[in-house]
Amino acid sequence: MSMRGVERVFQVPRQRLAIWLQEEAETLPDLETTLAEPAEEDALELDELWSFVQKKDNKRWIWIALLRSTRPIVAYAIGDRSEATCRRLWERIPARYRRLQTFSDFWEAYQKSCLRNSIRR
Repeated sequence: MSMRGVERVFQVPRQRLAIWLQEEAETLPDLETTLAEPAEEDALELDELWSFVQKKDNKRWIWIALLRSTRPIVAYAIGDRSEATCRRLWERIPARYRRLQTFSDFWEAYQKSCLRNSIRR
């Protein structure tokens, strides 16, 4: 549900909801400490999707790396659809997951970035 939807349903001002979400996020442990050890036969899937902020001209791309078997997101990056954002995603993947076989679509950023030697399509 969007923040606007939560605002309407629970009659909480969006600004207060944003403050509460930020406070809660600061108390969460690092993502890497909550992830289980990957199995040797496991694989990573890399993908990207877009959303927008306030208007459709203001696109933001969300890049994710998820474990194929159990589907937890192991890393993410938000930015444009460039090689730099792809590289930022790769750098955020915990080292113990980088050794896994990796799959992605044919988007050129994957092929140009530091991922090119580890990705299968």
